[in-house]
Amino acid sequence: YDGGKMMFATRLWWALMLYGHPDVRVLDGGFAGWQRESRPVEEDISIPPKKNSTFQPSIKFPFLRTEVGEVEHILQLVEEHKDVPRTFIVDVRPPAQFQGKEKRGQIDCVAGHIPNAINVPCGLFMGKSENQGFVSAEEMLQSFEKKGLPL
Repeated sequence: YDGGKMMFATRLWWALMLYGHPDVRVLDGGFAGWQRESRPVEEDISIPPKKNSTFQPSIKFPFLRTEVGEVEHILQLVEEHKDVPRTFIVDVRPPAQFQGKEKRGQIDCVAGHIPNAINVPCGLFMGKSENQGFVSAEEMLQSFEKKGLPL
């Protein structure tokens, strides 16, 4: 379950929510936290019962797409909304990537960040130890406020 870092688990959560999945959760502390709390674990592989429903993906936040040809549209939206109160672009990558000092392979096609984006590294939301999981909601809000993002 994501090796305990939660980066990929939370990205999967975001993607499933983006495509309209109605019920998505992330284990706070991951599978290791689940086991630490002595919650039930099975070793057998089970197949969930089939439901009489079909998931129809539909993007719930169409302005978040960054397909080829849409980057200009995103930049236009950024420019149009830069003075709108309580409208922010939050970049959760590490500061060195945000500042353009490091690139992460082919994922970062261009070094740096979108103009007016605010860097709130995702590491701020993780506990100090790998066993802790997420910080409290209060600590998350404080991280946003320290970056000038009143929520």
